[in-house]
Amino acid sequence: MPRSGDTYSLPAGTAAVSGATANSSHVNERFADLEAEQNLARPISAGGTGAASPSGARAAMGVEIGVDVQAYDADLAAIAALASAANKMLYATGAGTWSMADFTAFARSLLDDADAATALATLGAQPADAALTSLAGLSLAAGDLLYATAADTLVRLPKGTAGQLLSMNAGAGAPEWVDRPGWTWLSTVNVTSGSTAQTIASGLPANISEVYIRFRGVSLNGAGSILVQFGTSGGLVTAGYHGGGGGSGGVTSSTSGFVLYLNGAAQTTSGNMRAIRVSPHVWSEQANNAEMTGLNFMVSSIGEVNLAAELTQIAVIPSSGSFDATGVGEWQVGYRM
Repeated sequence: MPRSGDTYSLPAGTAAVSGATANSSHVNERFADLEAEQNLARPISAGGTGAASPSGARAAMGVEIGVDVQAYDADLAAIAALASAANKMLYATGAGTWSMADFTAFARSLLDDADAATALATLGAQPADAALTSLAGLSLAAGDLLYATAADTLVRLPKGTAGQLLSMNAGAGAPEWVDRPGWTWLSTVNVTSGSTAQTIASGLPANISEVYIRFRGVSLNGAGSILVQFGTSGGLVTAGYHGGGGGSGGVTSSTSGFVLYLNGAAQTTSGNMRAIRVSPHVWSEQANNAEMTGLNFMVSSIGEVNLAAELTQIAVIPSSGSFDATGVGEWQVGYRM
């Protein structure tokens, strides 16, 4: 065989000599050699593949499918047809079809987060919270209030109506809207001429928030003032009052009761006193009354007292002398819860 490696060469003596007689066996041998050469796999250096089969040719040429090159794939062909660009990513639009989408720096910063907590921090999001989940399940309307019925369990309290107050229900387990309590008025108490003390309210219920005392035509037989004393189930509180009262006719103060100032004997006065509970047993008072006989001037007073227990009774006493019958003389107490 006249091939050395990938190079084919004519055997020696192949060339014809002018005038020489050709030997048929010698000629036929050369043709047989050429025929054999032409039927062999042509080497790569001679423009062939060096193989007798397609798979052998691919292997010889270093393009074996699955080893050197990727087999044809519709997805890869679709991707190859796309034009890549910065900040883009691939996504499938169907079987064997693909497109490009924006892939921003922020999106990449989120995708490189190792866990949910880190991703939430990147997003600036609130971590999951049971109370917030409970809140998210509510449908709120304008004016609604929220309160908890248990740990991390919220419910809505619809808004109340005009004038209502927010209070705890009977079981003290939840808030509710209630109508503002109205005034409860006790019977009128007439002044007893000559008396040095009169109870104008007794048996008052617990948890009163406000007291209103109306008086008309009250007078004394001396030049003192009228003291209003609050009391508990243990008796009247006769000390510890802070405050006083007065007007253009003068001023006075007392630690024995709330002051209703009078400027002389037989001077009738009318007006009102209002006391508000400012803490469990502390009451703050303010009063306005008018001298209606002779002098005709306005008087006011303020005061405070700590009863140390529930208010149950109210009495009035002259700071000196006694009540007299110059005026009509009556008292009336009202309260609300």
